[in-house]
Amino acid sequence: MPTDSLLETLMVQLARTVAGLPDPVRQLWVEAARGRLDLAWLDLGLFVELDGQQHAGQPVYDARRETAVVAATGWLCGRFTWHEVVYLPTSTARRLAALADQARRRPVGQPARSSSATR
Repeated sequence: MPTDSLLETLMVQLARTVAGLPDPVRQLWVEAARGRLDLAWLDLGLFVELDGQQHAGQPVYDARRETAVVAATGWLCGRFTWHEVVYLPTSTARRLAALADQARRRPVGQPARSSSATR
Protein backbone atom coordinates (compact mmCIF):
# COMPACT_ATOMS: atom_id res chain seq x y z
CA MET A 1 0.00 0.00 0.00
CA PRO A 2 1.36 3.46 -0.79
CA THR A 3 2.09 5.92 1.94
CA ASP A 4 -0.34 8.73 2.74
CA SER A 5 2.21 11.56 2.61
CA LEU A 6 5.75 12.52 1.73
CA LEU A 7 6.62 12.38 5.43
CA GLU A 8 5.41 8.76 5.66
CA THR A 9 7.44 7.86 2.56
CA LEU A 10 10.57 9.42 4.04
CA MET A 11 10.04 7.63 7.37
CA VAL A 12 9.52 4.25 5.68
CA GLN A 13 12.75 4.75 3.73
CA LEU A 14 14.58 5.77 6.90
CA ALA A 15 13.20 2.79 8.82
CA ARG A 16 14.21 0.41 6.06
CA THR A 17 17.63 1.72 5.08
CA VAL A 18 19.01 3.18 8.31
CA ALA A 19 17.16 1.44 11.13
CA GLY A 20 17.07 -1.95 9.33
CA LEU A 21 13.35 -2.54 9.89
CA PRO A 22 11.05 -4.33 7.47
CA ASP A 23 8.37 -2.32 5.72
CA PRO A 24 5.55 -1.37 8.09
CA VAL A 25 1.83 -1.70 7.56
CA ARG A 26 0.61 1.70 6.49
CA GLN A 27 -2.64 3.31 7.62
CA LEU A 28 -3.59 0.47 9.97
CA TRP A 29 -7.16 0.77 11.21
CA VAL A 30 -7.52 -0.02 14.93
CA GLU A 31 -11.16 -0.42 15.85
CA ALA A 32 -10.61 -0.06 19.61
CA ALA A 33 -9.12 3.39 19.00
CA ARG A 34 -11.46 4.21 16.12
CA GLY A 35 -8.62 5.51 14.03
CA ARG A 36 -5.71 4.80 11.76
CA LEU A 37 -2.05 4.55 12.62
CA ASP A 38 0.45 6.07 10.23
CA LEU A 39 2.91 3.15 10.35
CA ALA A 40 2.83 -0.11 12.31
CA TRP A 41 5.10 -3.10 12.73
CA LEU A 42 2.62 -5.79 13.79
CA ASP A 43 5.22 -8.42 14.73
CA LEU A 44 6.95 -5.93 17.02
CA GLY A 45 3.89 -4.35 18.58
CA LEU A 46 5.20 -0.93 17.55
CA PHE A 47 3.52 1.96 15.80
CA VAL A 48 4.67 5.37 14.68
CA GLU A 49 2.68 8.55 14.40
CA LEU A 50 4.06 11.37 12.29
CA ASP A 51 3.43 15.07 12.74
CA GLY A 52 3.88 16.94 9.47
CA GLN A 53 4.70 20.57 8.94
CA GLN A 54 1.06 21.55 9.34
CA HIS A 55 1.40 20.59 13.04
CA ALA A 56 4.46 22.75 13.73
CA GLY A 57 4.03 24.73 16.93
CA GLN A 58 0.75 23.00 17.77
CA PRO A 59 0.13 20.62 20.63
CA VAL A 60 -0.11 17.00 19.60
CA TYR A 61 -3.58 16.80 18.12
CA ASP A 62 -4.30 13.09 18.32
CA ALA A 63 -2.91 12.10 21.72
CA ARG A 64 -6.28 10.61 22.74
CA ARG A 65 -6.25 8.17 19.82
CA GLU A 66 -2.63 7.29 20.52
CA THR A 67 -3.46 6.66 24.18
CA ALA A 68 -6.43 4.49 23.15
CA VAL A 69 -4.24 2.35 20.91
CA VAL A 70 -1.66 1.85 23.65
CA ALA A 71 -4.40 0.98 26.13
CA ALA A 72 -6.06 -1.48 23.73
CA THR A 73 -2.90 -3.20 22.49
CA GLY A 74 -0.03 -2.54 24.87
CA TRP A 75 2.02 -1.52 21.84
CA LEU A 76 4.86 0.96 21.99
CA CYS A 77 4.43 4.26 20.20
CA GLY A 78 6.97 6.51 18.59
CA ARG A 79 6.08 10.03 17.55
CA PHE A 80 8.23 11.89 15.07
CA THR A 81 8.00 15.32 13.48
CA TRP A 82 8.79 16.57 10.00
CA HIS A 83 11.87 18.31 11.37
CA GLU A 84 13.20 15.12 12.98
CA VAL A 85 12.70 12.94 9.90
CA VAL A 86 13.97 15.46 7.33
CA TYR A 87 16.70 17.32 9.21
CA LEU A 88 17.83 14.82 11.88
CA PRO A 89 17.60 11.46 10.09
CA THR A 90 20.49 9.75 11.89
CA SER A 91 19.24 10.50 15.40
CA THR A 92 15.67 9.74 14.30
CA ALA A 93 16.73 6.35 12.94
CA ARG A 94 18.63 5.61 16.17
CA ARG A 95 15.55 6.48 18.20
CA LEU A 96 13.33 4.30 16.00
CA ALA A 97 15.82 1.41 16.21
CA ALA A 98 15.87 1.75 20.02
CA LEU A 99 12.06 1.61 20.10
CA ALA A 100 12.13 -1.49 17.89
CA ASP A 101 14.69 -3.14 20.20
CA GLN A 102 12.51 -2.32 23.20
CA ALA A 103 9.45 -3.69 21.41
CA ARG A 104 11.25 -6.95 20.57
CA ARG A 105 11.77 -7.58 24.28
CA ARG A 106 8.06 -7.25 25.12
CA PRO A 107 5.09 -9.56 24.58
CA VAL A 108 3.05 -8.39 21.60
CA GLY A 109 -0.70 -7.84 21.62
CA GLN A 110 -2.79 -7.62 18.49
CA PRO A 111 -5.18 -4.72 17.95
CA ALA A 112 -8.83 -5.63 18.05
CA ARG A 113 -10.23 -6.16 14.55
CA SER A 114 -7.47 -4.37 12.73
CA SER A 115 -6.98 -4.13 9.02
CA SER A 116 -4.92 -1.96 6.76
CA ALA A 117 -6.77 0.60 4.69
CA THR A 118 -6.23 3.98 3.24
CA ARG A 119 -7.75 7.09 4.75
